[in-house]
Amino acid sequence: MTPIFIAVWWGSWLTLALLDFLGAFTVFAAAGSDQLSVATRYRVFYYIVGIVSAALAMTLVLKTNARQENAHRLIWSKALQDEALGEQVRLAIPQPPA
Repeated sequence: MTPIFIAVWWGSWLTLALLDFLGAFTVFAAAGSDQLSVATRYRVFYYIVGIVSAALAMTLVLKTNARQENAHRLIWSKALQDEALGEQVRLAIPQPPA
């Protein structure tokens, strides 16, 4: 199941691309100041959605990093426990020669 942050970020990123296209298309097709005003509104909304999308992307990276660090800590704590019991544990992580 896809986490909600990923779905919302992906949707905001796609919306950002659509707004960029609409803003550029409206600017180049503008025949008067009214159409340029509409294009400006598209660009302002584009920047707002871009900020939200960037904030969601940073949140995703931070959450992913936290989960990976937690998993890494669990792997090493398990390895240290097994080593304390006298077992030879080989992790999937390359170890330097002793």
